[in-house]
Amino acid sequence: VIDWFQPWPEDALLSVARKFLTDTEILGEADAPLRLGAVDFFPFSFAFVNKQSDKYLNEQRRFSYTTPKSFLEFIKLYKGMLGLNVEALQDKQTRLTNGLEKLRETQEQVAGLEEELKEKAVVVKEKAEAADAFAEQVGKEKAIVAEKAENATVEEQKCNDIAKTVSAQKASCEQDLAAAIPL
Repeated sequence: VIDWFQPWPEDALLSVARKFLTDTEILGEADAPLRLGAVDFFPFSFAFVNKQSDKYLNEQRRFSYTTPKSFLEFIKLYKGMLGLNVEALQDKQTRLTNGLEKLRETQEQVAGLEEELKEKAVVVKEKAEAADAFAEQVGKEKAIVAEKAENATVEEQKCNDIAKTVSAQKASCEQDLAAAIPL
């Protein structure tokens, strides 16, 4: 009987991992620490799974096989998940960059609006001072008008008194005249 499920040697696993990860640019150059760490992780994890499979066999009396195909699937899964995570991070980076650009634009607009606000505040202050001066002048003129109106009321009262006196004298004169005129 041929036992197809014999463990691979670690250097073979390392060589296969290195070969299948050569086209993964995100890991960097061939001697980059990230690439070397990822390549070294695959044989370690595969050996660990084999040990856990033996433990499972001893405890549960059930077989769990790790084959060359499962090792290749593991590498394929890693590359797929790495690609998805890189795309997600690039999307987040793009969104963050766009957000920062919008914040810079907004900051520039706010600075421009603050300058415009300072200029308009000076104009408003000048106009407020002019309005206060005008209100003060109107108040003075109103006081003068009130004084003149009071004087006019006093004069009107005097004229009314004179008119009453004249009317009384006219009536008296007309009576005297009526008495003096022969009929």
